[in-house]
Parts: sequence; structure tokens; C-alpha cells
Amino acid sequence: MLFNVAQLLKEPDGAERAYTVAERPQPHEADQPVLVEGRVRFMRTDKGIWANGVLRVLIAATCSRCLGPVDLPLTFELDEEYLPLVDVATGLPITDAGTDTETFRLDERHNLDLREAVRQYTLAGTPMKPLCKDDCRGLCPDCGANRNESDCGCADERRDLRLQVLKEMLSGKAATKRNLR
Repeated sequence: MLFNVAQLLKEPDGAERAYTVAERPQPHEADQPVLVEGRVRFMRTDKGIWANGVLRVLIAATCSRCLGPVDLPLTFELDEEYLPLVDVATGLPITDAGTDTETFRLDERHNLDLREAVRQYTLAGTPMKPLCKDDCRGLCPDCGANRNESDCGCADERRDLRLQVLKEMLSGKAATKRNLR
């Protein structure tokens, strides 16, 4: 997702280029895109290049209930301005480029790299607890079996030993109330 925009930087403000994006980046971490598709438009601004477009990404994630793999599609609108580090006409560094780490930058060869923006938009759009399906039954807390694949046979009423004394007290009270009637 690297685009050389040197010629676009030489054109007047408002000049545009449109590109189709279709890449399979190698994910370096979990929940990173394995497929990026869409269309982006680059427009020359008075400061740099404005990138705008709708991108669709596919993330290989893990279901938060059953821990199974899930392909999670996301769609977002990219809307960022990239500022150059080097003047395209003179080749000299731009002195007012500063060290603002929140601004996207063109590299020294006037390449616009969408990877970091796509990563950030993907992280912002990824659900905190992705599910393989809305009615995922998850793992059995007793035996660890995946309840989506088969019924594990564990008792539906699980016993919590910490509350066993309270349960015995309540059942004793209920018996005492019945005897009083």
C-alpha cells in the first residue's frame, strides 16, 4: 500500500489521482488485516496530499467465547492528510515539518504509505470481543469442551462450593417454614 505521489505534489492544489487497493499484507500481530480492498483518492492540498476512500479489511481474529478462529470483515472510510518531509522541487528538508507524531508523513522519496493508517483504523473498528457467530455458546466452564460442536454432558446446574453452605441454610429454612404450617 505504497504510492509514489511526487508528480501529484508538483501539480496545483485540487489535482487528484484515484487508485484501487487490493493487498494481502502479512499480519505481524493478532487481529491485523489479512486482506485490504477498496478505492482511495489522493488530492493535492496546499500542504500535502489528502487521502480519502472506503476500505474493506478482513481480520483473522479469535472468538472471545469459544476461542475458535473467526474471519471478521470491517469497512471504514479513510480520511487523512499526509505531509511531505522533503520539498519536491528543491529536494531540501521542510523545516516546519516538526516532530508531530500524530500527523501522517510522506517519506523522503515522496511515497505515501497507507499501512499505518489502515492499522489504526482497523484497531479502532475491531470489536473488543469478537464472536464467531451471534449465538456462540462458548466453552464449558467445567470440562472446557466447545459447546458449539457438541453437548459436553456436564450438569447444567453447576455447583459452586463457596455457596454450598448458603444453599443448605436456605433449604433448611424452607423445610422449617413448611413444618410450621
